[in-house]
Amino acid sequence: MIWRKHRELSTREKFLLLLLLVVAGLSFVHRVVLRYQLPHYLQVKKELTAESARLAAVQEAALKLPLLKEELAQAEAEMSMAKARLGLTLRDKESFLAAAQPKNEGVRILLFRPLEAEKRGGFNVQPFQVSAEGVYPQVENYLQQLENLPALIQIRDLKLTAKPGSHGEVEASFILDFYELGEKVANEGKAVTLLPLGRSDIFLPPADFNKPSSHNFFSSSKPSSTPSPVVSSSGGTGEGTRLENKGKEDKDQSETLEYTFPARGHGRSRAGAPWLEGIRVLRNVGPFYYPADRAIAIGGRQFEHGIVVDLGKSRLKAEAVLDLQAGYLKLRGFIGVEDGTRNSSGSFILRIIGDERELFTSPPLKPGGYPQYVEINVTGVNRLTIQVEWKEAGPGDYSDLKAALADMFLSTT
Repeated sequence: MIWRKHRELSTREKFLLLLLLVVAGLSFVHRVVLRYQLPHYLQVKKELTAESARLAAVQEAALKLPLLKEELAQAEAEMSMAKARLGLTLRDKESFLAAAQPKNEGVRILLFRPLEAEKRGGFNVQPFQVSAEGVYPQVENYLQQLENLPALIQIRDLKLTAKPGSHGEVEASFILDFYELGEKVANEGKAVTLLPLGRSDIFLPPADFNKPSSHNFFSSSKPSSTPSPVVSSSGGTGEGTRLENKGKEDKDQSETLEYTFPARGHGRSRAGAPWLEGIRVLRNVGPFYYPADRAIAIGGRQFEHGIVVDLGKSRLKAEAVLDLQAGYLKLRGFIGVEDGTRNSSGSFILRIIGDERELFTSPPLKPGGYPQYVEINVTGVNRLTIQVEWKEAGPGDYSDLKAALADMFLSTT
């Protein structure tokens, strides 16, 4: 067959050639695009769709963030108001355990064992397995004491068993759930407001205290009036006799001197150590004293134990030094201005110093304020110094005030 130099393709040939190109293209698409590229494309598209959905969710959450912040602030405010309204000042285990000691000597704690901590909602819960025994009314009062503590607690699985051979004694076994509120109000050196909800004597150590001697430190340590000169037989002054009288006087003072805070008034007996008014006193400038004629009242709440010092523009500072002999771990109690001087124009600052090292400084405590709970670490301290300083606070009817350290005691736990 002889081809022409310039031969035109017939219509049939052009169709076949076009069909061949189409088949080759489809084969390429199938082998290269559909087999290898398409799966990758679909995977990338799927991931892109998922990322787009997540981005949209993040953008939506970002738009809601101001509203969520507002709701969080409102929830925190409501929680704080609830804590204040309920007086939930015991928010950590250490202060709770100190408050959970029985007030009544007739109640004996047989078991107070912590169980495994739990997480319930937004709270960390510390359960305690407790067993106590005593006569029924006293055990009932102890349960009421626990229920009235300023803490979020729950008593469950309560079992009362009569003790055989005893006269009305029962044994109470129960689980005590303590809800930690995430704030350590009993932190060392920090003060926390306790609202006056009618609760009293929350923090009490064991009742096995020795009664202190009735001698008065400052009244007994005052030197007696100077003795009259003794006239010798020769009509002059007997110098040797005066020296003898002075030596006898010093001897009498050393025999009667008591290193405790003085008591003012009558009617109430003073507790011994570890209550603050029963601790050995090495120095007392003020002086600090135990008000035996009244309970200490701060912000409408009364306290049976503690010491008071009178301050004012005529006496701006007072100081007491206690002899601890490194025998205690914590100083716990309440501070504030006594209600008897709630109309004063002054306030006071409390400083606690242990062996020349500052352990605690309070903010200015003003008249009419609620009692402030403090818990201070005094581990290893030999000489504990208590300093108070008067400060101007604002309008008032007078400048004098009574600075009070109420229900203060030193613990060994």
